[in-house]
Amino acid sequence: QIGDTGGETIAGVSRVHNPDWPGWAIVDSRKTEPDFPKNLNLDLPRNAELKRLIGEVYREKYWQRFRCGEMPPGLDLALFDAAVQHLPKRAAVMFQQAIKAKPDGAIGDLTVKAAGLANVQRALFDYFVRRTEFYMDIILADSRKAGNRSGWFARMFRLHAYVLTTTPAQGGS
Repeated sequence: QIGDTGGETIAGVSRVHNPDWPGWAIVDSRKTEPDFPKNLNLDLPRNAELKRLIGEVYREKYWQRFRCGEMPPGLDLALFDAAVQHLPKRAAVMFQQAIKAKPDGAIGDLTVKAAGLANVQRALFDYFVRRTEFYMDIILADSRKAGNRSGWFARMFRLHAYVLTTTPAQGGS
């Protein structure tokens, strides 16, 4: 991605943000092969250990840390995606604002409770608007990143469409 500050990545796991991840040993061992990184990407579906390590990062660093499994359906995936895509505190604050919780950047018991009381579809709409505004702020701050806009928005809009079709139209205020 243009202006991406995450550096080297494999399946979305960034070396900058995960420098001690054990999967880097596997990645690094393949760098001397002639068609790296294509060889690694083609082999990824068959490399059980690398797939396990990637899943572990997503599960521990994002799903569990953000307590996504305790969130109502739809909000769980939206929070998870934002946690992966944005800095953790930013994802948490935007989420808390969308569900009308205290925006302290920490997903704790009060946030989980507020999410359970939220009107899920309204909160999803608000969360995706906040994320769109955040992406636009990135582009306004650095016009070189405008080339990422289509990918960012496509990812977010596909997720929004998915969660809207899988989330019951009910909830609190």
